[in-house]
Amino acid sequence: MTMTKETQVQDHRIDQFFSGPGARADQWRDLVVAAKAWAGGTGDRAKYEALLNDLAVTEEFHGYPGPQLVAALKESAAAGDAATSLMLSTRIVQALMTRSFRQHAGDWSANEDGNGGVLDLLPPAFGRSETRRPYFETLIVTGVPATNWQNLATEWRRLRRPVDAFIYEPVIVGSLEDAFCAVMVNPNIAAVVINEGFALRSRHEAPVLRSITAAAGLKDESDASALRLAHIINDAAVEAHNAYPDRFVAGIELPIRDAGMSLKELNRMAGNPGMRTVHLPNSIEGHDYLFEDRYAPVLARIEELGYPILFHPLDGDENIFGGWKSRLATETAKAANLNNTLGFPFEHATTATKFIITGTLDKYPKLEIVLPHAGGVFPYHAGRIHRGIVNRGNYKKRQFAFRDYIRRFHYDTLTFYPEALRFLINLVGADRVVIGTDNFAIMDVEYPNALVESLKLPEADLGNILKGNASRLLRLSTT
Repeated sequence: MTMTKETQVQDHRIDQFFSGPGARADQWRDLVVAAKAWAGGTGDRAKYEALLNDLAVTEEFHGYPGPQLVAALKESAAAGDAATSLMLSTRIVQALMTRSFRQHAGDWSANEDGNGGVLDLLPPAFGRSETRRPYFETLIVTGVPATNWQNLATEWRRLRRPVDAFIYEPVIVGSLEDAFCAVMVNPNIAAVVINEGFALRSRHEAPVLRSITAAAGLKDESDASALRLAHIINDAAVEAHNAYPDRFVAGIELPIRDAGMSLKELNRMAGNPGMRTVHLPNSIEGHDYLFEDRYAPVLARIEELGYPILFHPLDGDENIFGGWKSRLATETAKAANLNNTLGFPFEHATTATKFIITGTLDKYPKLEIVLPHAGGVFPYHAGRIHRGIVNRGNYKKRQFAFRDYIRRFHYDTLTFYPEALRFLINLVGADRVVIGTDNFAIMDVEYPNALVESLKLPEADLGNILKGNASRLLRLSTT
């Protein structure tokens, strides 16, 4: 049977991590030795390529040398260029041994002079003769297809700013097994970001790791359940708060596709240190789950506990407002970030309006709700929504006038225009607005307070928006 290169890659083991970083150094050293032998005429290209293919599998778990330099190694080997293969592999090994890649931009270039075309991937000021900044790598566990990982990594790199006190590089994996291996073999990983929809199994061989996951009860994809992930995230949040009680508080994450499990996890986390909100998606794949009867106990319990709900739309084509066939899901729209900048505001307007027209706000009169992104389009189109409901003649009578419900929500300051923020404050009151940052996301604001301060508000209103409202809502100490 003839094996393709793809099949061969899938057969490589990723779970021989108990040998530690020393095994990685040995593999790179063996690669350089093979490159020297090939370039000197005493070795051959086949041995070099075999070593490189073995090495490339676990290099997926490291930020440096990264996919572009590994691709350059493979391209030079495929072209039969022994000299370039030796030069590039030697440079990478030297950078790994000296750790110069953490500060020197040239180490990330495929060119011998260090002036290749990857400098735009590096953070501003990277490699300058300034005070050295700590370097670390961030593991991103995602359900995004591997073909889109390069674009995802590019988006993350764009978030890096000259004012940051550190330098970080994304490492992207698509399964729980790969994430486990990454944190075992890569000592540079200092942060983990978990997104929805990733797989349990790696596409690589991992018999040792399979025995560990089996012992933990993870036998198939369904066992990597949202409840297990919620446990991991929530417990880590409590640990972070205990370590930094004055700096870190969190929202409770729920396995929200299952109302029963969500209630179970909510009760488990209720009263735990540092838990200040419940974090929920506006909808799931276009589905209004929260207004179903089976979620009534969840909402009732959240109200009873006094936690505000912090809504945020989900990413992914299936969650784009209007669905993956909508005008916001085209490549042109996504390239311009319209799935975010238009889709998310539409989500918030829909969520807020349905809380009103379904009578949910009347049913839970003490329920606090936070709408980020300044409430989306809801506060700016509330009059039109109101008019449309009344004119249709099918709006069930509620306890309050439609306009009064607008103040049942809390809004952040992410309007980006001072005129829009002033309108929001005038409409809902300064006591319903809190600071928003969007850190660390593509829409983040470097100086979140600046927009509010530019309005020259009365001192009491300014103090409430900058601190007082959030302190009251999240039950934070004001001392």
